[in-house]
Amino acid sequence: MEARSWEIPHIALSETKTLVFIDFETTGFVPWKAARIIEYSAIKVTPTGNEIFHTLAKPYAYSMRSPVRIPGKITELTKISNEMVEDAPDTFTAFKAFYDFINGHICIAHNAKFEKTFVQWYCEFLGLENNCVFRDTLPMFKEKYKIGALSKITNSENAHMAFDDCVSMIRLMKECQEENPKLLSLCNVVSLSKDTQQYITESIHPNKKVALG
Repeated sequence: MEARSWEIPHIALSETKTLVFIDFETTGFVPWKAARIIEYSAIKVTPTGNEIFHTLAKPYAYSMRSPVRIPGKITELTKISNEMVEDAPDTFTAFKAFYDFINGHICIAHNAKFEKTFVQWYCEFLGLENNCVFRDTLPMFKEKYKIGALSKITNSENAHMAFDDCVSMIRLMKECQEENPKLLSLCNVVSLSKDTQQYITESIHPNKKVALG
């Protein structure tokens, strides 16, 4: 199997802050319809170095009794097959390790509502607290490169491989920082809509309603 993660040189982004760049590959788009994470990738960029978390994961809807098959269109896009994840940790065990790696940090993702939605669903399902702030590179990259899709900005042959997407985000953010530091202000904090939070909660606790306040 072709390597899906590798060592990368440290690219300093802050003299004081730790930033965690994250990306997932999943079986679908929304976790309340049993889409599950099949590849976790995170690169923690500290002022002095990098730390890497990466794993494939075998998807289950709710328990080992409810396996989820990876659709053919997802395999075509991500190059991750059912055979590749056969011996991987289950998606919930993998998430707990991922959670320990990112917990309490600033998480940066491209179209970050997607990652935040999955993190929130998994946290609620597993009884964990989501203590991360999520920032979205999409507005920043769209302003600089005039394109929204990360794969079209990079033209990387490894696009839709979670680790490569994390590496691309780091490199592109450094380009933004060096060209015009004001672009970084467009890396917005994201929050979930009340409807999304309702879907998450009701899929896990069918009789519980979210207080809409």
